[in-house]
Amino acid sequence: MRGLNLHALRVCLGRKRLLVVFGVLTLASQAIILSILRDLGLLQFARAQTTFSKATYLTLAHQWESAQLLPQYQLHFYFDFLHPIWYSCLLAGFIAKGLDRRGISDRWSWLLLMPFLAGLMDLVENCFHVRFIADLGAITQPMITMSALASNLKWGLFGLSLALTFWLWGGRRQHARGGNGASHADPVNP
Repeated sequence: MRGLNLHALRVCLGRKRLLVVFGVLTLASQAIILSILRDLGLLQFARAQTTFSKATYLTLAHQWESAQLLPQYQLHFYFDFLHPIWYSCLLAGFIAKGLDRRGISDRWSWLLLMPFLAGLMDLVENCFHVRFIADLGAITQPMITMSALASNLKWGLFGLSLALTFWLWGGRRQHARGGNGASHADPVNP
């Protein structure tokens, strides 16, 4: 079995057409998710995602349950299980184009994996939360801890991916990549 070809991933995700497609999908799914979650309170929702406290999570969940908002919470998962795919591909595509734009060699293509790790943590978090709302009484502190760890890792990796994207796109453009995929210059290690 062959390993992951990061060069091929970099070339594929860096295509302008794919950036547009994943951009539209990301924005559309984010808008839908936010509209579904609006009544739950976005700050409370973020708190439920990231808390390491079982009591805090249950307080929020019971508030949503008494306000008959748990069905909305549940509904957003129909979109939130696809959303990590869209934003991971979009961010990785921007990183790929940014690496090319800066003329950074393929040995740095492993950075493309960061948004996908964020997306994977998002999916782990979603699995926990689907389980939580199915039976609030079955929630344990270790489950909350693992969910919060996945969520906080997701946000950290997402933030690093976004910061990297801004850094790659914020500076002046370097040499273009050669036809063989090799960079003409590596500003990170000249």
